Amino acid sequence: MREPDFVDECYADKDLSLLKKLTLVIPTYNRNYYLSRCLWYHAHFPFGEIIVADSSPEEKKVVNRETVQKVREMFGANIRYLEYEPETEKYGGDIYRKWGDAVQHVETEYSLITTDKQFHLPSVLAHGIKYLDIHQEYVSIDWIKCRIQINKDKTPQILIFRDHNFLTKSIIDEEPMKRYLHRCELGIDSSVFSLYRQNTHKYIYNHVQNLDLRFGEIFLDIAGYIYGKAIFDSTKVSLLRDLTLLHVNGNINRDESSTMRYPNLRDYYSSGVYNDFQKNFLETLKIVFYEHGYHLSQDELNALFYKLNTPKSISAALSLDRILMKWRGCYLVWDYVPERLKALLKRGMGYSDKRWELNIVPDEIQIISEYILDTISNHQNDEPIL
Repeated sequence: MREPDFVDECYADKDLSLLKKLTLVIPTYNRNYYLSRCLWYHAHFPFGEIIVADSSPEEKKVVNRETVQKVREMFGANIRYLEYEPETEKYGGDIYRKWGDAVQHVETEYSLITTDKQFHLPSVLAHGIKYLDIHQEYVSIDWIKCRIQINKDKTPQILIFRDHNFLTKSIIDEEPMKRYLHRCELGIDSSVFSLYRQNTHKYIYNHVQNLDLRFGEIFLDIAGYIYGKAIFDSTKVSLLRDLTLLHVNGNINRDESSTMRYPNLRDYYSSGVYNDFQKNFLETLKIVFYEHGYHLSQDELNALFYKLNTPKSISAALSLDRILMKWRGCYLVWDYVPERLKALLKRGMGYSDKRWELNIVPDEIQIISEYILDTISNHQNDEPIL
């Protein structure tokens, strides 16, 4: 029998029974250390099921299978392990096909996708399930998200990125088109990690088969709002994302990010593939709107596309992106603009990349940050923590 630990103690007085209605889907690729850490933490809680979607090379899968079995035995957790071919497509289309297939295996009432570098606060998830149980008009719920980084003096820093104050307004318009336009107006960050009703989640992922990583992220950001009303609770933090090893000696360690390994939209222009991927995106968007009673022309679709304020991870800047997409050569020029000048231009056009330190760190986030730092020595050799 497993002895109680610091995670159990933190949640000893909290009722998490509603988590049995939720399946946590964890896509992973080539990261034994991160997956083991993620599974060990989340297995403390009574999720209906945890689905691991693993596209690692075989030598990494061997280790992940062992980790899954150890966690099952240690916690009695209900973990389903799904295997996929290693990710090889240059523009990352196989990533979202893997995610989409994994979501189709969900059997509980609710589902949530998380990366293997994220740690969710189960009490917040349980509160979200309770809210959606009562308010059937909403298809998803989301919250503020935090990130942990390491300062130059090696101390951890918990940050909220961007100004979440404008997210206090949820998208509750009655008509799908109005919800889409409302989303464009607010410029909300990616809703990929929202908690969804399972049937809506599956419906959304049925449409990602022909999309690449970048346009797929745009689609997954907006699709949920087309399908139904979404609530955003700006009073709670739902997860902590680990970025402690993303910045090394002032440089970005691209191996630490599942998206930075792939070309961004600027690279699409130089390689001549942008039009093909945009066409796939617009065709997918057309189908989704058609299913909701809208018969859109190509001009109408183009107009809707240019209303999007795409997430920072997709574009160079929110406001500048509209200009750069019209004059493709500008992307090549933009790449060579000094970073300080870029920052001034973005600021002048209303682009916000603000970040705030979380002054009052909840106990739930504090134990996660300590856990991250305590296990960080396993990272160098990609060793599982178990």
